[in-house]
Amino acid sequence: MSEPAANPPAVLPNDPHHRHNALYRHMLEGVNAAEPGRNAEQRSNLAAGLVDAYLQSRPERERDQRLDETVIRDLRVVPGARDAPTPSLFVVSGTQTPSDATPRISTPLATADVPASQTLAAHAQQRTVGADGYLTDPNITRTPIPALERNPLPDVNGIVMHRTMGSTAAGTLDHWRGEASPFGTHFLIDRDGTIHQTASLNNNTNHVGRIRSRGEVEGTLTPEGERELAATRRLPTNDYADVNRLESARPYPERYPTNRDSIGIEVVATYNERTATWQEPTEAQRASIQRLVGTLQQNYGLNDRDVYEHDRISYKTQGEGAGLYQPAAPVRDGNDPGVQQQPAGPPR
Repeated sequence: MSEPAANPPAVLPNDPHHRHNALYRHMLEGVNAAEPGRNAEQRSNLAAGLVDAYLQSRPERERDQRLDETVIRDLRVVPGARDAPTPSLFVVSGTQTPSDATPRISTPLATADVPASQTLAAHAQQRTVGADGYLTDPNITRTPIPALERNPLPDVNGIVMHRTMGSTAAGTLDHWRGEASPFGTHFLIDRDGTIHQTASLNNNTNHVGRIRSRGEVEGTLTPEGERELAATRRLPTNDYADVNRLESARPYPERYPTNRDSIGIEVVATYNERTATWQEPTEAQRASIQRLVGTLQQNYGLNDRDVYEHDRISYKTQGEGAGLYQPAAPVRDGNDPGVQQQPAGPPR
C-alpha cells in the first residue's frame, strides 16, 4: 500500500477540478456577453450567483451530479430590465428556439459585489484526487507507468470497465512496461482485490478504441441521424474509423465516452476461447470495483449511467466488460427482465 496522503483542499465550481466547472464557465461566458462593462471580478461574482441559483433549483439528490453537456449548452444568460425593482440577470433554457425559451433562475445585479467564494461555498467539493492526479486513498497502490499517459484529461464524462485477458496483474503490468506506447488503463484490479493506479487522472490513456454509434446501438437514432450514419458508411475508407470520427464530434452523452474524456479500469481475468466466456470476478475484486467506481463518481460527479462496459461501446470481444460493476439501480430490458442493459442516451 502507498503512504497515506493528505486530501487536497475542497474546491468550488470556479475551480477547473470541480464537477460543476463546465456550468460555471458557461455562465461566465453568458455574463461576459450580457455585462461587458463590468470588471472581471464582478462578472465572476455574477456567474457564481447564477450557478448557485441554478444548482439550488435542482432536486437536492441531484445537486452533486455533474450536468450533461447538452443540458448546459441549452442554458442562456439574458439581462433583465434595468429599471426593474430588482435589476437581475436571468437564465433561460430552450436556446435552440429562443422564442420559446423558458426562464429558469435569476440573480440580482447586486451579486456583482458579493465574492464568488462566498456565494459558491455551499457547493464546495472535497476531492480525493491529489494535484498529481493520483487518488489519496492509502489502500490504493501507486504503480505508475508513465508510458500509459497521453494528453491532458480536463473533463471526465465516463468510466469504462475492461478485463485483461490475462491471469495476473504482474503479467499485465510487465506488458505495459515493455511497450513504448502501451494501450492500457488508469487502474488495474488484481484477483486479490489489490487496486493499482497506473496512470495519473490528469491525463488520458489509450483504452477505449473506436466507439460505436450510440444512437444505432441503443435504438435512438432519428431519421436524420440514420441518413448521416449511412452516408458516413458509404465513404471509401475504413468504416469503423469513419463512424468513430462522426461520433467523436458529438457532445456527451449523445455519444459514448472516448479516450479523451474517460477513465479506464482493467480487471484481471482470463478468457476461455473454447466456451467464449470470461472469468468471473472474485469477491475481493467485486468489492474493490464498487469502492473504486464510487470514489471516482464522487470526485467527478458521475452516476451509474456514466459507467460503461467496453465491448458495448467499442468493437471488442463480447462480454469483456460485463458483470463487473453492479449499479445501484440496474436498468432492465423491457423484453427480458433478467438482462441488464446499458442505460440509453438521449434520442437524436
